[in-house]
Amino acid sequence: MPRGRGRGRGRGRGGRPSGRGRSGGRRPQQPKDDNEVKITEELDISKDVKKYFIGNGSVEQHYNAQNENKHKYAAGMVALMKDGVTITQNARVRGLTAAWARHDFDMANALLSNRENFGLPEILKALELLDAGRQVRILEKRMKMLQVSKNKVKPKTIGKLKSDIDNLNAKKSPYGSASGAVCKHIRQWTRTFTKEELEFFTVFLPKEPWKKLADICHFHPEKDFPNLPWFLRFCYGDDPPSDTMAFQCKALSADNINEIVKEYPLPFSQVKQFKDKLTSETKGRIAEYETKIDTVLWWYEDLQCAEVDKLLDERISKGEKINLPDGKFIERMLTIQGIRERDQSKAPFYRYLLPIGQERLDAMSLPLDSPIAVIGDASASMQVAIKTSSIIAGLLSAITQAKLSFFNTKVITPDKNPESIEEVLKLAVDIQAGSATNPGVCLDPYYKAKEIVKTIIMVTDEEENTYVENQRFAELYEKYYKEVYPAKIVFVSFLHQQHSDGQMVRELKNKGFEPMQFKFHRQQPDLTKLDKLFGLMSSETATFDEEVNKLETKFKLEGIGKLFEDVIFGCVYVPPENSKYSTIEAFEELENELNILSNTENCFVALVGHFNSNTGSLPDYIIPDESVISMFDLDCDVDILDYLYDFENLIQNKISLQRMSQCTCGPHKYGHRLLELCRKHNSDIANSRVGSDKNIGEKTCNDSRVVDYLIISSMLFPVIFFF
Repeated sequence: MPRGRGRGRGRGRGGRPSGRGRSGGRRPQQPKDDNEVKITEELDISKDVKKYFIGNGSVEQHYNAQNENKHKYAAGMVALMKDGVTITQNARVRGLTAAWARHDFDMANALLSNRENFGLPEILKALELLDAGRQVRILEKRMKMLQVSKNKVKPKTIGKLKSDIDNLNAKKSPYGSASGAVCKHIRQWTRTFTKEELEFFTVFLPKEPWKKLADICHFHPEKDFPNLPWFLRFCYGDDPPSDTMAFQCKALSADNINEIVKEYPLPFSQVKQFKDKLTSETKGRIAEYETKIDTVLWWYEDLQCAEVDKLLDERISKGEKINLPDGKFIERMLTIQGIRERDQSKAPFYRYLLPIGQERLDAMSLPLDSPIAVIGDASASMQVAIKTSSIIAGLLSAITQAKLSFFNTKVITPDKNPESIEEVLKLAVDIQAGSATNPGVCLDPYYKAKEIVKTIIMVTDEEENTYVENQRFAELYEKYYKEVYPAKIVFVSFLHQQHSDGQMVRELKNKGFEPMQFKFHRQQPDLTKLDKLFGLMSSETATFDEEVNKLETKFKLEGIGKLFEDVIFGCVYVPPENSKYSTIEAFEELENELNILSNTENCFVALVGHFNSNTGSLPDYIIPDESVISMFDLDCDVDILDYLYDFENLIQNKISLQRMSQCTCGPHKYGHRLLELCRKHNSDIANSRVGSDKNIGEKTCNDSRVVDYLIISSMLFPVIFFF
């Protein structure tokens, strides 16, 4: 197996998740959006930390920022994540590169602990930046050899070498290198993967990134992947063992897909390529064994049949949690509503989605300066994106109690501002695109009435072809800004070209204004970006600066290792089973509280107390059974990745999967319910795993039972010494 450095390998799929696709699923390819702020000015960590993470800062800028104030640097990143803002991959890669170049392995470890944002793609790209200097020297040496060669060399060959050298010089880091210390750090990272994780990598992830990483780091197949010694050889072309899922998936075809799904619970990401061959029975089986209902909802159009409708109705009616991001959930509601309008017999579970959607709408908030005006584009050029733009405008109006209007050549005012999720969806159906474009007609009434609006949100494709009294929108806004109120303006822009400003933003910038902008693709608008839009808006408020200052102080006091760690402790008492106070609903209430905290707080939750639950030594973990595709900017359920990372953390911290217990009583109903809660919420029982109780499982009640527990995330094991 080749292990030389610097081989010319193909590129793997780059990028991380976030947002979130469903378990192991792959979304249809979208044109790449660019919501990054184009940064040309010098950055100053003391003045505006946000630009380091939403723009195109260089390695040098990230390096200097970390040197100057790494605590504020870390605080800015975490505060943005808390607000739901996507940290650009450019920033993630260059931040990690800078940490390695500075030999700040505490910072690097803190970044890599956030596996949702720092995975294989970011590691590989950062390492390539550090290794670019060495690659340049190799190519320069090769070119010199060709230039002095007695054999005639084609000019095209020399030209290609010069081009490659120029490209490497342009991207190489001005600091650091892919040193032995950095490669050792990466080898420590690879050794944490479990057998189950690596086996899933063989099925669902490309091989090329691992080969490129191996070429630089000189991985040893057994030592650096001890839990699956054949993994690296497989990446270089060897066949997997015949008893593995990787071997079975190689045999998938349109002819045998239904038979294989009967035997193996394959994630839909692997099955989807044969979706047209799936029988209703197979679709029903997929809907039944997919651990996350989100997958089935995400791909509902591909799986829809009576069997799937029945299973979805049952699962949702029983209260199974739907974890789709708000934007995607609303898009699913709109799509399924359209399916039902054509055939009322389909998607009977839709009735359960409405109250869930309303709960989500009620929980949304945007701390923007009010009064607020939301102005939507209903001109003919918005035909493709009109539903998406109407939903965004309607949601913004409902969340902020803003005044809502639309425009083509005249003002279009809805009968009433939407207040419920049903009214938002109805608005998306009622607003029709047509006629020419005159955005100024909605701003002009505010100007003439001298009515103060502090925030103006424009939802538009930025095409302007008719005007108010011969004034373009930028001219009218300038007059309003100077004569009425210096309103902040935000653009939600639907553009063909994602790497440039639209017409209206460009004209405002030419007048010295700096409108905030979030971009959607006009032909394929993606509502999953809605959560990022709301996060970016929140980061523009004064509360964001307060959060950065609070986090900066925290990291100075507690260290950079606390980068992504907050803990909320819950004290628990569950009445004994079969007592007059007992109720199995106690565990349902615990689950509800955990769901609320996980959806509203960026923190870990630890539960401690008297659970009156006999669990014996039964497993409190779940074997991961879904794809980890999201490490490559494909979409999968983040909760599935959490299960994988939980395993990795347990192994890395030398925490035994097998629990010990001195309890003389067998597990009972409450014990099984507690174990189910742990597995569902990716939490672990600390008893017998840490401190003086390690490998013991000491009795906690009447010298005979273990009914008192500490239940924590696997990320907390390194900081728990006794309890």
